[in-house]
Amino acid sequence: MTDNPVSEDLFRAIQDNDLVKARTILAKQDGVDHSSFSSIDVQDSDGWSALMFAVRQNNVEITREIIKRRANTTLRNNQGQTAFDIARHFKSRAAINLLNSQKPLTSVKYPTVNYFSHAPLNRRADKRKDTTWLNEQMKNPKSKYVVFSKLKPLAAKLSGEKRFRLAVLSYEKLCSILGKDKERLKNIVFLGIEESLTKNDDEEAIDDFAWFAVDIGRINDASSKFLEAFPGTEYLEPRPGFLQVHIEDATILAQARPILEWHQFNRFCPRCGNAVSMDEGGYKQSCSNNECDSNKRILNVSYPRMDPVGIMLVVSQDGTECLLGRKPVFPAGMYSCLAGYMEPGESIEDAVRREVLEESGIHVGLVEYHSSQFWPYPTQLMIGCLAHATTDRIIVDKEELEDAQWFSMDSVRRASNRVVDHSKPPSLWFPPRQAIARQLIEHWLDSGSSRL
Repeated sequence: MTDNPVSEDLFRAIQDNDLVKARTILAKQDGVDHSSFSSIDVQDSDGWSALMFAVRQNNVEITREIIKRRANTTLRNNQGQTAFDIARHFKSRAAINLLNSQKPLTSVKYPTVNYFSHAPLNRRADKRKDTTWLNEQMKNPKSKYVVFSKLKPLAAKLSGEKRFRLAVLSYEKLCSILGKDKERLKNIVFLGIEESLTKNDDEEAIDDFAWFAVDIGRINDASSKFLEAFPGTEYLEPRPGFLQVHIEDATILAQARPILEWHQFNRFCPRCGNAVSMDEGGYKQSCSNNECDSNKRILNVSYPRMDPVGIMLVVSQDGTECLLGRKPVFPAGMYSCLAGYMEPGESIEDAVRREVLEESGIHVGLVEYHSSQFWPYPTQLMIGCLAHATTDRIIVDKEELEDAQWFSMDSVRRASNRVVDHSKPPSLWFPPRQAIARQLIEHWLDSGSSRL
């Protein structure tokens, strides 16, 4: 047992399955700074804690009482087992559910930065209302422009690779290609500042320069002129092109395209129907009707929107399987995480539980946040979560999914390591690593490896 008499009494009560005595011991220690019982997490010479003993004894009530007192569920005994490992070994679903309600599957060891999220620019929102400064920067020879045509970015393929870099132009080059049509340039979006590491004597950055985005698709013949001016370039299709862009350029693309799209498809005020103009470097629209409500108070119609989407990897009660689904539009053999739009009035957790239940019939308890990813198809914020199932019977909503299945960790790991031949796709494969769905799957595999 332990050198701590109170802990030893608690261990004996657990061993004897004496719920009354265990509750009495725990209740006496609640809120007390007692030198003989400083923590619920005292471990014996074999590294076992009270929580581990309760789980080993399959005593659900005592386990619940200990968990209520914020016991550390990540402690390991001398065999390297956590309370969760012990519950899995003895197939105690009740204990697993209790632990899942309290304990994350694993903590994220380092911040996850997903594709489209590397932020190479300082957006400098403080400069968006400074029209004098913006106009100066637009014509500054150092400023850089990325060009779109009908929302497709101009890009060059890297030699010998399947990746692209965005074509980058100066204002002078932009104007020389457009000629007289430069007067028709509208909706130039300010993206931010690329900051130099060079400092002057006053420790101020020098050689910083601004980035802008513009879509020339509405100007006659302009698209072909840029292709002629930059041999070897093309206008990238969203799929798969956006996922083939260099990682830093992908973030610039994900910032620029949705703003340009917002202006192209929202040319009239949704409040009164009058024309709108672009303000604040592209991040606001102002109605031309001075009497419109949108000019009198802050309304969300005046600012670019994005749609929050919950995307979740559902983990089985014992942690050994995950739930993946496929939609009819997916390529043959591809399965992915479940996902769905959040609705007004929902928390992230509520949205995750509702979507999983609607699509698969599975009930979810604990929901863990993992990371997020902006997804420019067209403007979605993917909120990545791990969802811990409390049931296992699948009932597929055929309007949402073609199929949903539980997959073992071994089968998922094999599929993850497989090189996919899309001419002969395997029966199980996943979205590319640029997608947050794949990151959630890899995270779950990593957490499983850490338990071995």
